[in-house]
Amino acid sequence: MTKRILSLALVGLFISCNRAPKTEETVVAENPYAITCDGIGAVKLSHSHAQLVEQLGAEKLTDSTYHIGGVDYKATYINLGEADEMIVRWVEQEAPFTNIKQLLITNPQSPYATENGIRVGTTLNDLRTANNFMPISMTSFYASIDGYAHTLGFNGGDLELNYPCLSFSLDITKQHGVDVAMINEVKTMGEVKSSHAIFGFLDVEVVGVQVNAK
Repeated sequence: MTKRILSLALVGLFISCNRAPKTEETVVAENPYAITCDGIGAVKLSHSHAQLVEQLGAEKLTDSTYHIGGVDYKATYINLGEADEMIVRWVEQEAPFTNIKQLLITNPQSPYATENGIRVGTTLNDLRTANNFMPISMTSFYASIDGYAHTLGFNGGDLELNYPCLSFSLDITKQHGVDVAMINEVKTMGEVKSSHAIFGFLDVEVVGVQVNAK
C-alpha cells in the first residue's frame, strides 16, 4: 500500500513538472495622445456624441460652434481650455450628433502627436522631411482671410501614404527680408508649394492638426 501511494505521488509530481507553464497575455496599452487615422487618443472618428459622453463624461464636453472659412459648424470641445483640448466638428447641424467630420487640435502645448512626432509646433521643414522631401501644397498665407495657410495635398510623399486623413494649418512665425514683389506674386496664387522660393525667407510652423473622416 505504501509503495502504491509513493508511486502515485511520483506520477503526480511528474505531471506537475511537465505541465505547460501558464502564459500571460501581453496587453499593449493604447497611447492616449496618439494621432492616427482612426482618431486622436481615446476619441475615434466613429464615435457619436452619446458615446463621447459615455466614455469621457459629460463634464469634459462643451457643445458650441467652430468658425472656419466664414462658416460656423456645430462642434464639441473636449477639455476646453486645457493643453489636451480637442475640437470635434460634426457633420450634423442639429442634435443628435452622430457623425464626426473632423477632429482638430490647436493648443501650442498640446501633447498629441503622430508616431513620427508631428504635432502642433512642428516646423514646415520638419513636415517636409516627414513627407520624404516631396513638396507640400497649401493655400496662400497672403490671400487667406484668417492669415493661415491650409494644406491641400502631399504630392505622393510619405504623409500622403501613411496619413491620408491628415491636414494642417500653418502660420508664419518670422519673415526674413522677403521681397514685396514675391509676396504680391504669392497673393495671386490659389495654391502654393513648399518648394516655392518664398519659403526660403519664412519660418513656418503647424498651428493646427486635423484628422478628417473619409
